[in-house]
Amino acid sequence: MCFHPWSDLTLPLMSLAEIRRVIDKWAEILVELGASYSWVQIFENKGAMMGCSNTHPHCQIWASDFLPNEASLEDQAQRKYYQEHSVPMLLEYAQLEAERKERVVVENADWVVVVPYWAVWPFQTLLLPRRHVCRLQDLQESERDSLASITKRLLTRYDNLFQELRRGRTWRLTAGTGSSTPITTPRCCVLPPSVNSWLAMNCWLRPRGT
Repeated sequence: MCFHPWSDLTLPLMSLAEIRRVIDKWAEILVELGASYSWVQIFENKGAMMGCSNTHPHCQIWASDFLPNEASLEDQAQRKYYQEHSVPMLLEYAQLEAERKERVVVENADWVVVVPYWAVWPFQTLLLPRRHVCRLQDLQESERDSLASITKRLLTRYDNLFQELRRGRTWRLTAGTGSSTPITTPRCCVLPPSVNSWLAMNCWLRPRGT
């Protein structure tokens, strides 16, 4: 999926309206594929170091009928936390980081970007919503606008930091159509250029009906 007709215009250089259209298209695709597949992976690698062979700004989208090991482990952990605390784990974590202000990189009314305390890579960040939603397509219009804004601000900082257009970015999302316990939270992890491109980007959803 190409982000823009211009081959030299990346997300941080696009207007907020243009980034918003990308977000809307992601949500549309998640609805479409989530109706048939238990796993959808949306990933972007930016720069040759990240394994990107096409310089035109784009992301890739994969879908399959099984849940990979990492996604399955995360699902189990979040289910366990929700059962014990009756609150989604990452929502509570986002609130805690927003209150402490120790690892906040950038924030707005609807989203907060932090360096997660479990980060394993330098310059790794995590983008989380302040309100609990299970799916990207469930975001309100204003939340999609603010997501476009914070995306532009965050990715601009990465480009200014590295002085080269290279990074990985991963959305982890729920997009299934079955009834499910509201345990998951849309989140985006941005990884530095030292991370292998296979690990850089993925987007997950629970098996339908679970």
